[in-house]
Amino acid sequence: MSLKVYKAVLEGENTVTIRVDSTFRGFEVDKFVRMLFNMSVRKEWDKTLKDIKLLEAKADNTERLFEEVHIDPLITSRVFIKEMLHFNNKDDLNLVKRFDLQDKKNYFHAVIANSVNDPNVPLKHGDVRGNLIREYWLIEDDLYELNTIHVRNVSTVDYEGEIPKYALNQMAVDWASTRFESFLDGYHTIYFSKTA
Repeated sequence: MSLKVYKAVLEGENTVTIRVDSTFRGFEVDKFVRMLFNMSVRKEWDKTLKDIKLLEAKADNTERLFEEVHIDPLITSRVFIKEMLHFNNKDDLNLVKRFDLQDKKNYFHAVIANSVNDPNVPLKHGDVRGNLIREYWLIEDDLYELNTIHVRNVSTVDYEGEIPKYALNQMAVDWASTRFESFLDGYHTIYFSKTA
């Protein structure tokens, strides 16, 4: 696996933009997508999450999720209610055109997500609700190398509440790296160890 992490912290705010570009050899797009977006599978490997629940799944490939994200032992976890829209170049031409992906010849799966309000999910005492301003995933087959996929994840998150600037700077990179490292361990455990 190759992994590059880029970040930008907006001054005076708890808003961080992180971009992660990675290449995985020996992986398949559909299995990668299942690891990330199937909630029961995600719970098995993702060390950045304290809790995750599927609140609603709609016929238009939209899902609403509850996530409680572990940031740092000294910082209160953040709660997110987010809506995700899934599409690929096999089943939704309108979305492919809308996001300017119609020229791609390889198979891909894309996800667009952002925070939403949900009156049915009130905050518990002590919770801090973060704001996922926008998240974008593009997971695609390599055009020339079999079982090699490229993954780009870009997210802009306002963590809200009080977070020291030094912690915000460090956790942005640490959190992205931890997620992808635990993903790699989980992928091999779920798809190789259980079938051995």
